[in-house]
Amino acid sequence: MRLTQCTMPADSGPRVEPEGSAGCWELHRELSKAPKVSRDCTETFRSTRLAPHRAALGLDPRATLNFHCAMAWVYIMANRRFGTTYVGATNDLMRRVWEHKNDVVPSFTRTHQCHLLVYFEEHQSIYDAMQREHNIKHWVRAWKDALIEADNPEWSDLFYGIAPG
Repeated sequence: MRLTQCTMPADSGPRVEPEGSAGCWELHRELSKAPKVSRDCTETFRSTRLAPHRAALGLDPRATLNFHCAMAWVYIMANRRFGTTYVGATNDLMRRVWEHKNDVVPSFTRTHQCHLLVYFEEHQSIYDAMQREHNIKHWVRAWKDALIEADNPEWSDLFYGIAPG
């Protein structure tokens, strides 16, 4: 199929194509259905008609591009070496670890005093990070310990190594 430049307005009505045309009417029809995507994440959010939390749940396929704009993190918090661990995912590692350390939200980490950031890894999208988080949560304890031991054998708090200042 050979595509040629088409001068048809996108919103024109139904029209009969000439014999042997490249099918530009069908092409325009399909392109008009495609969502408008912007390079700016916030602008794309505004262009979708769903709330951002609905987009995050995957309820709108147009919104999946929004979450590829920012980095995401999987992290493991612990209360001591070989102690209780908590696995989480976030798009803002510094803020989330600070919340765990300062018991801002009543949660598992507050109840079990999991205040040491012992492991973290970066992902390109929140979807990848959430998938990895769920995979790690279902691992046996020995696998989680081996993952931590490979990068942080002393189980030292990594927060102060990544925190500015």
